[in-house]
Amino acid sequence: NCTSFKPCNIEAIKTKKAAAVAAAAKPTPPPPPPGPRAQTFYMYRAQSEASYPLENINTADLAGALWYLHNEVVVATPRKYKIDRIKRFKVTV
Repeated sequence: NCTSFKPCNIEAIKTKKAAAVAAAAKPTPPPPPPGPRAQTFYMYRAQSEASYPLENINTADLAGALWYLHNEVVVATPRKYKIDRIKRFKVTV
């Protein structure tokens, strides 16, 4: 955009070009990978009215707990182990 009416500022143009070249020469490093993230989900347990501590108990996803009830518990009368409820646990790991 240099004309006789508007002279060019050569030094400013050279400085801008040099800054652009220097910025292009230094690639920015990729961001560090994220650390482990907490995941929250539900686990289920079929049990009687007895209360057990939350250590070494068998839990399952909902489909597994329902399969267990259908195939192992309600096929006999009285119900196996007197199971009458499904407890839901919210787990974060």
